[in-house]
Amino acid sequence: MTSAGADGQGEPLLTVYTDGSSKGNPGAAGWCWWISDQCWQAGGLELATNNVAELTAVERALHSLAALPAVPLLVVTDSRYVLDTMTRYIYAYRRNGWRTARGSAVANSQLIASIEHLASARQSLSWRWQRGHVGAFGNTQADAGASMAAVVAGRGKPAVAGPGFSKELALASCRRHNQVH
Repeated sequence: MTSAGADGQGEPLLTVYTDGSSKGNPGAAGWCWWISDQCWQAGGLELATNNVAELTAVERALHSLAALPAVPLLVVTDSRYVLDTMTRYIYAYRRNGWRTARGSAVANSQLIASIEHLASARQSLSWRWQRGHVGAFGNTQADAGASMAAVVAGRGKPAVAGPGFSKELALASCRRHNQVH
């Protein structure tokens, strides 16, 4: 697994912003990952909690980016639940057979295990928490996509929107990052 900070090899080359939204908690929900205006995806969930939507955004992002396992990746989330689960609690969950310290089943364990599996296939992955709703551009874009998808899901249409993943566009984002930093 990876750490919450830098990946030890310098600044990550590709940054993906993730967010989830639930209208009702549980209720109609949406998720979104965003790299650039040309490389993002959002989708709806008919009935889910905000935590499920947040985890789904990360899982879908890592699934889409699996085609670039050698590219260092920074996952930015505004969810302390996601960050803490994937950088702190997962070790105990796995050690305890997917049970909490109190002995109950870990909530959302299938999504968490899927994220862990996808993350472990990457050569370099780091995590960062970004306070939500403070105008950070990538977070704002992911939030807008997740909110839109939740509204659409609330209308009974959990369709996926966005151009999705393109290896060329993701690598172009990496090149732009390297030129700026």
